[in-house]
Amino acid sequence: MKTRNMFLLLASCLLPLASLTAAEDYMVAKVGETEVYFSEIEEEAGRLNPQMRQAFEQNPQWRMQFIAQYVSGIAFGRRAEREGLDKDPGVKKKLEKDRRIILARTIVQKKLEALDVNEEAVRNYYQQNQGRYTNPVRMQVMYAHSDKKDSIEMIIEAVRKGEIFEKATGGKFVFVPGWVERNSPFIPGLTEILTTAQVDPLFDLSEQSAGGLIEGSDGRYYVFFVAKKEGSFVRPFEEVAAQAEEDYRQAMSAAVIQEFMRETFEQEKVDIFDEVIARNSQAPASEDEKKQ
Repeated sequence: MKTRNMFLLLASCLLPLASLTAAEDYMVAKVGETEVYFSEIEEEAGRLNPQMRQAFEQNPQWRMQFIAQYVSGIAFGRRAEREGLDKDPGVKKKLEKDRRIILARTIVQKKLEALDVNEEAVRNYYQQNQGRYTNPVRMQVMYAHSDKKDSIEMIIEAVRKGEIFEKATGGKFVFVPGWVERNSPFIPGLTEILTTAQVDPLFDLSEQSAGGLIEGSDGRYYVFFVAKKEGSFVRPFEEVAAQAEEDYRQAMSAAVIQEFMRETFEQEKVDIFDEVIARNSQAPASEDEKKQ
């Protein structure tokens, strides 16, 4: 087929993708005797990341460029073979390496396809790993700070005697927006000023109570007030079902691959020389070490 006709066929990809997929498969190009059909283009596009896949589906110009690039790969490959590059030792070595990688990925994928993922198994995984789906203790806090230690001590004393925090601070306080969770960055702007040891005891305070005096690394004094607090709780299965299924699939896949690798190493008599690798991976001794 002439080049002009090939580009006319590629231009047909400017039509909306919905109309293309609804029709029967058809040839989009021909490289010598090699026929290129839209189905193999779509199969190749299925390996793209989500963003690029979306561009393939929704951007006709991008789709045409993708097809042209795919066809170009076939053409360049045929020319390389005609010029004998496939006989080059270095190329043959790379082709053999790629062949082994493809075979390895295929056999592993085949093994993973047999993995049974059902709701009962996912629920059992959820029950056994509830820590992954537990919301930590969280609170909403306010704080006041001052260069003067006695000023903060007076606020703490007033609150503990029943005075409202906002009034005790004379209206000079900071309300932290959102929730502050245990084991997460505490407060933007204060994370480097307050240590974990200073922050953690705040989560043991009850709602509507003030903590003790805290001295920050900036030399100022702080007091925190817990306006609202929620204890930790396990999120219901229905809420995290999709995440639990993905976690279960990954965990089982890792276990299957590990066992498959052990079995394969045994069958293929694999022996990795750990000691030799470790010995040769050591950094060379410095001149001072050599003299010792």
